[in-house]
Order: sequence, then structure tokens, then C-alpha cells
Amino acid sequence: MEEFLKKLLPTARWERCFPAVTKPAPKLRRERAATGQPAPLAQPRQAEAGLTGESLQKKMLDILRTWHTKRPDPYDAYLLIDDADCRFCMEEEPSGANVLERWNTWQMGLQKLVQEKLGREVPVVALLASPEVEAWLVADWEQSFQQHYPGIARELQRWMKENVPRSGLESFGCPQKDGACTQKLSELLQEQVQHRGGRFSKRDDAPYMLMRIRPEKVAAGCPGLFVAGWKTLRSLPTPPTP
Repeated sequence: MEEFLKKLLPTARWERCFPAVTKPAPKLRRERAATGQPAPLAQPRQAEAGLTGESLQKKMLDILRTWHTKRPDPYDAYLLIDDADCRFCMEEEPSGANVLERWNTWQMGLQKLVQEKLGREVPVVALLASPEVEAWLVADWEQSFQQHYPGIARELQRWMKENVPRSGLESFGCPQKDGACTQKLSELLQEQVQHRGGRFSKRDDAPYMLMRIRPEKVAAGCPGLFVAGWKTLRSLPTPPTP
């Protein structure tokens, strides 16, 4: 994700606050490099991985209250990255105007909660992958699945085109049911890759694809929530150079 964020806002300096990650040992990295295998990536700690929705927001607020209220050098802004999980479905209104209005109201509410915890005004941006981060990968097919699964990518892409809803990629799995998407994009992709003799894991494979995808391609395929979040990021004031 850090490599993708650098493309979204090259002038920013990012610092991960949650979840904490466990980095692979240097020896393992050297061994992989010597054999030409992909270098292992840092992985979120098991106890902190998998939080989303209200649980993730609550954890974010707890961390801010505990560790960030008395920072001598506060951050210029805070960014929450999460799967939308069909919280903002567009199938009823393909234009997305009402969806973006609801998203903006929700984001302003999140900012108010953060500012109350910190006791100061600070920009808060929510970058939501709708319905899941796999939608960003599908949007830039050339740099993600096509490179990762060259033998089955064409057949897999044909399946995707036949199953993407008319309202667009960001509406895949809508409407929401019992707090989740009616269909999980990640699970369907996993099934389709496995059906064709491959293996897809959100944890093991998606990060390598995320490093390669291009924001402009993602914006073309995800013009609703992704573009709204990206525009908000780019509208943040640039901090003065020390």
C-alpha cells in the first residue's frame, strides 16, 4: 500500500500507524533475491489484521486518543484506508451523485470524531476501495492480474467483463446484506483463479499487484469513491518545507 500511496500523493511522507507489520528477516530477503524470487513483503501482525468498517474506525480513534493527543510534532493529516464492503452502493443511481453525498457526509462525521479525540482541527481523509481493494486491481488489469497470471489472465478477464454490473466495478456485490456485500469480489476472484489452475490470496498476492497498479487507471475504472478520496488527498494543503 505504501508504494501505491506514493503514486497518489508523491509530495507526502507517509507513516503507518495501524496495523503494525512484521518485516521478513534480511537473510530471507537476500536468499529470495539470489534465486530471483519475489522478495517477501511486510505482513500485518495477525492480532491486528482484518479489521474493517466500524471496528477499524473504533481502533483508529483508540490509537489517536492513546498515542497522538500529546504529540509534540503532530501529523498534517490522517488517512483511513478501508474496503467499502458495499456501504455506498450505486446500483440505484448510476450517476453516483447521491452516493458521493452520503460518502462526504460520512467522512465529515469521521473527521469530527477524530478532531474531538485529538482536541485540534486536522484534515481526515477516507480512501475507500469499493467494494474491496480487488476492484482497484481489476481496474488496472495490465499491471495486476495480467502480469501475475499470464497463462489464465485473458480467460479471467473475459469472465470479469461478463460479470461486472452495469452500474460499474464499484457496485460489484451490491446491494449490501447483513453488513456485507451480497457477493464478495475477493472470494469470486479466488474461485475463478483456482478453477483455472492458479491460486489467489488477498494477503499473499494482492500486495504485489498493489505495488504495480497506476492511480490513473484505477480512477478510470473506479470513478466514484476512489476518485473522491484521491481528489480530497490532493486538495490537502502542502506543509511548508523545513
